[in-house]
Formats: sequence, C-alpha cells, structure tokens
Amino acid sequence: MIAYKVVRLDTAKYLSSQTSHYDTERQVVEYKVNEWVQAPEGTRLFCFATLAEARSFKSSTYDRVFKCKIKGHIKYYPSSFCYEIQKYWNQVNDFLKKKKKLPMDIGVSLSKHYPSLLAKEVMLLEKV
Repeated sequence: MIAYKVVRLDTAKYLSSQTSHYDTERQVVEYKVNEWVQAPEGTRLFCFATLAEARSFKSSTYDRVFKCKIKGHIKYYPSSFCYEIQKYWNQVNDFLKKKKKLPMDIGVSLSKHYPSLLAKEVMLLEKV
C-alpha cells in the first residue's frame, strides 16, 4: 500500500525520533530510500494515508515528507482533536502490547492530523 512518512534529516540520515527529550521508551528509527525498515518490537511505524495529512503534520524539525510503501498496517483515525503526540503514541502502543483491537477513538484529543496508518514495515520511495 502507498502511504506517506514524515521524517527528519540528521547528518545525512532520515530518522523518526523520540517524541520529546524526556521520552526514553521510544526508539529512533533510521530509514533508507528503497529499503524495508521494520518497526521496533511492540510498536508500529506511524504513517499517513494522504499527502495532505503528512504535510499538516510536518514541522521545522520533521520537514521531509516521503511517499512510501507499507506492509502490515492498521488503519486508525482518531475522531477527536491532542497537543501531545507522546500521549497518542503511548495509548496506541498500550493497546498493541495488550494485543487488543484499537478503538476508533481512544480518548486522545488531536490538534492536527496525526498518523492514521500504523505499519509493521515501511520503505521510503521518494521525497515529495
């Protein structure tokens, strides 16, 4: 399936990152163009269903948007509006660890488009 991934460029590497400097649980993931990357154990790689969602999420730090292929994804569209992606990430992963189906709204209040596709594997194709 085609999706979109927002990453940051750090010394010639495309990276996802911790959601804050205090986030010690989340692992940084390195992406390479045209190579499959697997999600760390117990989590998924957050992607976007549309280019518009990805562009809405990007910031001055996470400023690279890539078209990508994804495998093993779960669709997740929160129905409400969080200022904290950390809270979103923690709640999603709590459900994944318990091997429970994600509810459509897990009580996270989102301030902008947050990742709607949670993938087991991602391959960056091209920068858009």
